[in-house]
Amino acid sequence: MQTTVSSEKKYAPPRRSEKQIGNTTFIVNSFFREKGDEGIAVKLERLMKADVQKEATT
Repeated sequence: MQTTVSSEKKYAPPRRSEKQIGNTTFIVNSFFREKGDEGIAVKLERLMKADVQKEATT
């Protein structure tokens, strides 16, 4: 039986970033839904606010 993937679960091709610090190379792959309801700026702002809130409560 073959199943189909709904358009809600489709992801855009991953974005790959590389950063070298000293002798270590860090590779980060980012995945985002193609039809996401928030842009990258909104997502990053939400994540940063949550991180600051978490630090303030600990």
